[in-house]
Amino acid sequence: MPSQGAAILALAFGDLDDDEQLAVVRLVQRGQQARRRRRAEKENNRRLLNLRSLTSARSRKLFRFQKRHLNRLFRALQLPQVIRCPGGTVVSGKYALCIVLRRLSYPCRLVELSSLMGFSVPQLSLIINTTIRLLYDRWNYLLSDLMVPWLTDARLAEFRRAIRQVGSPYDYLWGFIDGTTRPICRPGQAQQEFYSGHKRQHVVKYQAVMAPNGLIAHLYGPLEGRRHDMALLEESGLRDLFLQHMSGPPDGHRQDDHVVFGDQGYAMERFVHAPVRGNNLTPQEAAFNDTMKDLRVTVEWGFGRVANVFAFCDYKKSSKILLSPIGKYYRVSCLLTNCLTCLRPNQVSRKFKVRPPHLEEYLS
Repeated sequence: MPSQGAAILALAFGDLDDDEQLAVVRLVQRGQQARRRRRAEKENNRRLLNLRSLTSARSRKLFRFQKRHLNRLFRALQLPQVIRCPGGTVVSGKYALCIVLRRLSYPCRLVELSSLMGFSVPQLSLIINTTIRLLYDRWNYLLSDLMVPWLTDARLAEFRRAIRQVGSPYDYLWGFIDGTTRPICRPGQAQQEFYSGHKRQHVVKYQAVMAPNGLIAHLYGPLEGRRHDMALLEESGLRDLFLQHMSGPPDGHRQDDHVVFGDQGYAMERFVHAPVRGNNLTPQEAAFNDTMKDLRVTVEWGFGRVANVFAFCDYKKSSKILLSPIGKYYRVSCLLTNCLTCLRPNQVSRKFKVRPPHLEEYLS
C-alpha cells in the first residue's frame, strides 16, 4: 500500500485507472477523518475538567460525592478504566462516572455540561447512555432481588430491634413499602395510560421497600401512572421474594414471618401489613395507626432524598418516555443514592439508629 503522499502524486499525474483513483480518494478521506478526530481529542483534553484540582466542597456540589469518595466509588462500582462508546468516543471510566453524576445531580442542558466537562453534546450523550447502561447491567440486581450480600439474617434481626425500639408494636417488621410517582412529558402515545388523576399530570410509578438503615432494599418500575399500588405489588414479584427469603422457620408460625408495612393503598396480607381501616376505630386501633404512620413516613423520606440528590429524575421536561431510558436513569439514581447513604448516613438511618453497610459491602 503506497503512502498517502505517493498516492496523491500518482493521482495528480493521471497515472491511475478509475478503481485506483477511487481507492486513493478513500485513503485521503480516511486520513482527513483521522486528523479531525485527533484534533477533537486534543481539544477535549485541553478543556477537560481537572478532577485533581477540585476542592471537596466543589466536588460535593457538582457530583454529590466528596472528592475523597469519588475514587472509592469508582473502584467499588467496578467500571472499566476506559469506556469506549459507539462512534469512537473514548473516555476514562472515572471521568465518565463524574459526567453521569453531574448529569443526574441537576437538570442542566447538555450544552452547559459540555462547557464544564469538555466533550461535545453528541459525545456527552453517548458517554452518559453508555455509562448508565454499564451501571444498570452490573448492579440492577441490588434493587431487584432480596438475596443480596448486605441483607443478612443478622441485619434483619437488627432492623426488627431498631423498629421495635422506636415504638412499633411489631416484633418482625423489617421495612416499609410504598409507591411513588415521577412526572414525565406528555407522551405522544397512550396518554391516558400515563395520566394520573390524583396528580393531575402524566407520570410513571415506582414501588420501593425502605430498610431502617436508609437503603432502598427493593425497587420496581416504571409502570404506567394510572396503575394502583396493589397492581405494582402484584406485578413486582415481591410476594414470591418474601416467600423465599422472609418466611419464618418451616416448623414455626406465620407470626414469625418478616413483614413490611404500607399505607392504606395496600391490603392486609401475609407479608405486607397496612393500617386498620374503618370509620369507627377503637382508641387502640387509632393509636396503632398513628404510631405506624409516623414510622411509615420514612419511605417517603427515601423517595425525597433521591429527588433532592439527583434532581434530574424529577425534572418533567427531561423525562421523555419515548426518547430516553428514564427507567434506567431513575434506577441508577436510586443505586447511587444508596451508595451515598453508605458513605454518609441519611435521615432514615439516624431515626432508627442503624448504620448502613460499608460501600464495598453493599457493592459486593
